[in-house]
Amino acid sequence: MLDDYSLDKSLALKIVGELDNDVKRRYHWVIFQNKHLLRFLTRGEIQHFLYSDNYFPHDTLDLLDDEPEFRAFLSKPFSEQYNFVLSRAIEQRLLPVVEVLFDGRRWVRLEDEDICLEGTLQRVHELVEQMEDMACQSTETKITAARIEDFLSCNSVPEIFNLLPTAFRAEQSKIVATIRQIAIECHNEHDDSKESATILILCKKFQFKDVDLNKRLEDDAKAIEAILKEKEKQKVFANLEYIETAPSLSTTNGIGFQLYGHADYDIATNSFIATYFFVFFFIPIFPIRRYRVSSLAGGYRFFGSLPLSVANKWHIFISLSLLVCIAIGIVVNSESSTSSYSPPSTYNKPSTYNQSYSRGTSTSESQTGYRIPSNITAELDRDSQIIDSEKAKAKQMESQLDNLKQEIEQDGVYLNQESQLDIDEYNSKVDTYNDLLERARSQNRLVNQLVDSYNNKLRQHGR
Repeated sequence: MLDDYSLDKSLALKIVGELDNDVKRRYHWVIFQNKHLLRFLTRGEIQHFLYSDNYFPHDTLDLLDDEPEFRAFLSKPFSEQYNFVLSRAIEQRLLPVVEVLFDGRRWVRLEDEDICLEGTLQRVHELVEQMEDMACQSTETKITAARIEDFLSCNSVPEIFNLLPTAFRAEQSKIVATIRQIAIECHNEHDDSKESATILILCKKFQFKDVDLNKRLEDDAKAIEAILKEKEKQKVFANLEYIETAPSLSTTNGIGFQLYGHADYDIATNSFIATYFFVFFFIPIFPIRRYRVSSLAGGYRFFGSLPLSVANKWHIFISLSLLVCIAIGIVVNSESSTSSYSPPSTYNKPSTYNQSYSRGTSTSESQTGYRIPSNITAELDRDSQIIDSEKAKAKQMESQLDNLKQEIEQDGVYLNQESQLDIDEYNSKVDTYNDLLERARSQNRLVNQLVDSYNNKLRQHGR
């Protein structure tokens, strides 16, 4: 019946002696009949503390209420066994067992309650002392949140402390206060506010009832948060260069200066980094400077400037490369008659012709020079009139070419390269110009031929 339960001689004699007493013998029989209670007292099993429809010890409960002597008889061995089982469960971090023991039936007298919790109190004191030793080291050595969390996790400290009854409230508050002290030292002695805030968060793992300590933790968290925000703000503005005035953000017909980009956003200051660009038709062409700004109604607030980034420098290189390609394309296209025209070369002006021939019949003239026959004179007059008429036509063509050239050059400046209609109209003007240019050159050659013919006739009859 005793299975593997060890029973020494002195204990056996004590039990035999109690069996001679009718009252105690009856109490032993009641315990023996309550198998769950018996197995707890002899083997440390915990079924006695579990509530079940199959187990409700009416007889034992009635006896505890009706005969205080039975509770006194049971209290000492029950409290000693309870202390042993609970201490072992805490050491082995058997949290479900700890929870069951705290929530279940403890059939002991009030004066034996302390015996039930002796081992637990000792273990709790050990954990608090280890945390206090860590706090003492924090003045000289920074204790990190990771180290504290590792200690708490390896020993299941928050879980165990959260299961402890109200008798351990002082120990709960003490270990939380110690963690808070480490957080304060981390900020004050080691200037690590971020780590301090992380350590304070570990205090939330504990469910303690100390109102004053809760208030202090809330105030600490707010103070650390404010310090962290200020440090982040200083970090954000650390590399900025001071500017006296904000740069111009104006454009005329899409040409001017604008801000583009939204990098490195900082939620604390609601600011971000934007790049200041020269824009052409609202297209960002050349980055000039970077600025940290925040958006305002209808504009920006400038905090300071920053040098151009590597990406900005690549943007400049690409923009210059594109401009060079466009310039080369314009030059190449200007040589094609379908997209541009060649400015006309200067015309060969008609050669001057000599009209100083003698038309009179005076004796003095006949004596000093050769007299041109009247029929030749009439022919020269006709040629002269023809030359004057053709020269007038050539001059008119030259004037038309000048006007058309100016019109084409002006259209080329504002030509919409994406509109086929505009391109076709432009090329039509170019074709008209080239055709007129060829006709003007032909007219020029005709005038020169007429002048040469006229001058040849003069030389033939000039003597």
